[in-house]
Amino acid sequence: MEVLHISCISSPREFQRICAVQENGGKLSGGTKFHNLIREGLCAWPDVHVCALVGRAVDVQIRKGVIWKRREERVSERLEYDHLGFINLPVVKQLEIGIKLFFHILKWSRQTKGQARAVYVDGAWVTALPFVMLAKTIGRCPAVGFFCDIYDYMAHVKGYNDKEHTSLSHRIMRWSSQSCYSHLDGFVLMTEAMSEVVNKKRRPFIVMEGSVDARIGTQPSHTGSKVQKAPGQVVMYAGGLFRQYGLKNLVDGFMAYQNDEARLWIFGSGDYSDDIRQASEKDPRIEYGGVIPLHEAERKEQEASLLINPRPAAQEFAKYSYPCKNLEYMASGTPLLTTKLPGMPKECYDYVYMLDADTPEAITSALEKIFARPKDELQQKGEAARDLMLREKNNVAQAGRILKLLEGIARTHG
Repeated sequence: MEVLHISCISSPREFQRICAVQENGGKLSGGTKFHNLIREGLCAWPDVHVCALVGRAVDVQIRKGVIWKRREERVSERLEYDHLGFINLPVVKQLEIGIKLFFHILKWSRQTKGQARAVYVDGAWVTALPFVMLAKTIGRCPAVGFFCDIYDYMAHVKGYNDKEHTSLSHRIMRWSSQSCYSHLDGFVLMTEAMSEVVNKKRRPFIVMEGSVDARIGTQPSHTGSKVQKAPGQVVMYAGGLFRQYGLKNLVDGFMAYQNDEARLWIFGSGDYSDDIRQASEKDPRIEYGGVIPLHEAERKEQEASLLINPRPAAQEFAKYSYPCKNLEYMASGTPLLTTKLPGMPKECYDYVYMLDADTPEAITSALEKIFARPKDELQQKGEAARDLMLREKNNVAQAGRILKLLEGIARTHG
């Protein structure tokens, strides 16, 4: 089957090159890892060829100016990348990439005519979607959208932001994105509730909460078995540092936990970063590490005693997103403490510790109970979660589910 994968996510090699020329260096990039794992997972299945068509996510603060040349990369016989060239100026970039996407899709549709094929496009790339939908209609090839989150410029979800955006640009983007979604032939969603927002015509969809690297099981250094745990009771959070993600509950709840051996490692950036810095000055047990490379974050996850995701489960927006970071946490072999998010797979319930409420007090109580348990029990909890991830949520298995959806839709289009 021929798959045209359209997104802003570069290949791992190109991503490293971009990081090398950025003013602030490399950053955590869960999205880069997520999408490349799916691309690799698709190519692991027989007779599948993936062409990744990429509009690189870079801004005007890059050192090497505004001209970004096209970069093609052939990873294998089954996977190739085409990083489109563009002039990196507002509006100009979006228009240029959109036009290039349009003509590339038409060319691809002619080359693959008569074969099983599908366009697989990032639903959050709202500036590109109109060009993609027009080209897929003219080229008569099916298109499936994948949605990792519902952002405020895609649809208004209560609780996602402090106030509703009513600017003309936001309203235009929302109208345009919703119109484009109505022309998609299928959907890959992080949670079932997302279908209510983007899949108004009830087209075929699957729920795919994320994936972990299937190769972890064959790399002992990544399984946690050979990584020495940091001394004491180390609680760790890595990701977006936003108030709506429950960071205040985490900081306040940890500060109320009375144990001199406990430490809280926090990595990432966001609107709550300054508050975390201030908290670390009041409580020396809190260590804020800022933004670190992805591989270093993964190593820290294995060194920690407990990983935590305090994202509030009761807020409306929680129904429309599921942090695939939870799957990465579980694959680390370190036990996870999390809220009971609406999109959490039920098969994961027995493999994690759950918070009773979205409050600082719930976090304090949970830390007291968990660290009162034998260390062997925590280790077994973490290892069981890792085994579950490698068995059922690895990228090859998850890509197989996506491929089944693509093949079914391709058949209906002849």
